[in-house]
Order: sequence, then structure tokens, then C-alpha cells
Amino acid sequence: MKHLKISLFLLGIIVSIVACQQSFEDDFGVDPETLSVNGEQIKMLNAHSRNVTDVIKCEFMPQNVIPNWVKEKLTPQEYELWMKLSQKYEIDYSILKNDLSVEEKKRLYNKIEKIYQAPNDTITNLTKHLTFFSLDRATIEGIEQLSSEESGGFQSHSELLTVYSHPSLDIACYMNLHFSSNSATKEVKDIRTGVPYEIAKDEFNVIVSAEGNATYDGGYLGLISVTCSGHVTYYNPNKEVDRIEFRTSVLAF
Repeated sequence: MKHLKISLFLLGIIVSIVACQQSFEDDFGVDPETLSVNGEQIKMLNAHSRNVTDVIKCEFMPQNVIPNWVKEKLTPQEYELWMKLSQKYEIDYSILKNDLSVEEKKRLYNKIEKIYQAPNDTITNLTKHLTFFSLDRATIEGIEQLSSEESGGFQSHSELLTVYSHPSLDIACYMNLHFSSNSATKEVKDIRTGVPYEIAKDEFNVIVSAEGNATYDGGYLGLISVTCSGHVTYYNPNKEVDRIEFRTSVLAF
């Protein structure tokens, strides 16, 4: 009899747990086991929302072409490095619209020289379009941050990167970059990206088919590379279907 009472008691607990779980799903329309996954998705969506109303343009210049506004900002030595790089890639020079610090410039031109001289098996040789992003300008991620001791000196960051934008229409494709960095040791870890997505302010039917990822080359190049390739299909103002392919690397230095 004693064993029967214990069994009935345990059965009652199990039934209660199942009922609570079912009630949770009925009330909120979500399986509790998916909360951690959904939490990550919500985090990504929050990162999207910082710029969802704007189309952030990038302008990839043809090979061997450097805009006049860029030339005016460069020393002869800097111009020579950009000119060499432009022989291999179509480059977006928007990084130079920022007031770069001495340290940022030092890192940038060190990377440019290495990219130009990089062996054929490096990440940059698989791309057509090239743009740059300074890790110093990445947004601190999250409201609550761990103390330096708790995080081992690392701080989480996220940034919305433009991997493609149409030259004349308000259509662009983006990826979110997430990473942790240690300002003292210059180490980076936990590098990942969100799924590519588009923003189109014009009244066109737009479909983006793209794949992307992020890698960190801690050896020769020593930078984060966010690569994205795909195509944008849309109806142009003449109601005709256009399709543009892109292969972009965003190099975070």
C-alpha cells in the first residue's frame, strides 16, 4: 500500500508538470524548449531594428578607379596602396569617410598591404567586392555587460554590415556581425553572423537569395572577414525582372 501511494504521488507530479507545460503552450503559443532558440532570434531581430527604416548605401567602384574625394584624403603612399588593391577588387571606400585615428589608419594600411600580397588560398581571393570596417566602431551588444573579471576581459559587440546595395534604387542586403573582443590583448572570439536579409524602400517586389558567414584569420591577415554571396531579384521601374549577383567580403580590422 505504501508503494502504491508513492507511485500515485509521483504520477500526480508528472501529470501536473505536463498540464503546466500544455497550459504554457496554450497561453503563449510556444514550446518552452524553443525559448532559447527564439531568444537568439529575437536578439538578432533587435539588432536588425536599429536601421530597418534606412537603406545604408555602399558604392563599389570599378577596378582601377579611385573617386576624387578619396584621392583628396590620401597621402601619396596611401594612394599607392589603394591603387594596388583596386587592381584586384571593386572597392567600397566608405571607411575613409570616417575620421580614422592614427591607430586605425596603421591597422588599415597594414592589412591592405597584406591583402594585396596574400597567397591565392586566402579568403579574399574568392570575392569580387571589398569593403572595410573598423572593430573600434562596433556597437556594444546587450544592456547588461559582465564585469571585466567575469568575462575574462572580453566584451560582446554587434554591427549591421551592408554587403550589397543597388547603385540607383533603394535596395540593400545586410548581415549582422557578432563577436567578442579583448581590448588589452586584441583577441577576438565567438564570431558569428545573422542570416542575410534585405531592405527595399521602393515599391518593388524584391527577393534576396544569399549565404554568408564570418571567419577569423589570426595568422597572415589577422582580421575578421564577413563574406556573403548571392543575388537580388526585383522588378525594375519598367516592371521587368532584373537580377544582380554579388560576392562581397567585409574586412573588419
